Amino acid sequence: DEEITLGRDGRVHVSRAAVAKLAQGAPVLKPRLELIGGEQASEFERNAARERLELWLAQMVANDLRPLVALETAWRDGRLPPDARGLAFRLIENAGALDRGVDDLDHMSETACNALRRYGVRLGRHTVFMPALVKPRAAHTLALLWRAAHPDAGRPLFLARAGALSMSLNERPSWGEGAAAGYRACGWVAVRLDLVEKVAEAIEGDAPSDDAALARLVGRPVRELPGILNALGYHQSPEPKRWRRATQRRKRATPADKDNAFSALADLLPPTAPPRRRRSGPA
Repeated sequence: DEEITLGRDGRVHVSRAAVAKLAQGAPVLKPRLELIGGEQASEFERNAARERLELWLAQMVANDLRPLVALETAWRDGRLPPDARGLAFRLIENAGALDRGVDDLDHMSETACNALRRYGVRLGRHTVFMPALVKPRAAHTLALLWRAAHPDAGRPLFLARAGALSMSLNERPSWGEGAAAGYRACGWVAVRLDLVEKVAEAIEGDAPSDDAALARLVGRPVRELPGILNALGYHQSPEPKRWRRATQRRKRATPADKDNAFSALADLLPPTAPPRRRRSGPA
């Protein structure tokens, strides 16, 4: 069988020959393809080729991004508690990850949190994310689909080397760009989402790790650690010398009985309506 692959340039290759490319502006979970070349082929042949490639693309999305697809299906079908629907909607819009510094979860009931966990969502200290999407294959696919959905010719594709714990930044990616690739910008270093949580656990545990151990967790030299931790809201106290998280003040919506601002917003959206895509702000 001929091998079909999706390259970093957003082009689909069959046996190493580019035959199609991702269409710009299509939804992340519903990508489209545009054929490259083949002008001499008949309309029947071009349609057959397009159908085969689009079937391959749909299967790749279903396999590589299975947790995000399942979450969107649950959102559409109304299978989430009311106070989980708003958060699920924003996760779908933002490449499966949200900044806890921006998104306050105090309104969420335990039932809602458990429902999201069943769909592979981790409610971390710093990030709400889906660990399965951080794996290299999923991150590669999601980063390419995010770029096609949010084209920006002036910026290079943000995609770390497979398995990289972190990477230096020349320019900060938008939240969606980083989240799609499985990272968040912490100052001028992008750290993998799951490792941000490991660092938080190491800092806030009963026996906090020293700076050298924290730096090893994210694969950075010790001199870069303060910039990373400051960006996450930590400061170093002198006595005893350890990192502490600054108290964050958030604007909180006043709950009304069982409902809240987020569930009310979600209820305005019919379960069958697809989530609108929009560009996320910077981390």
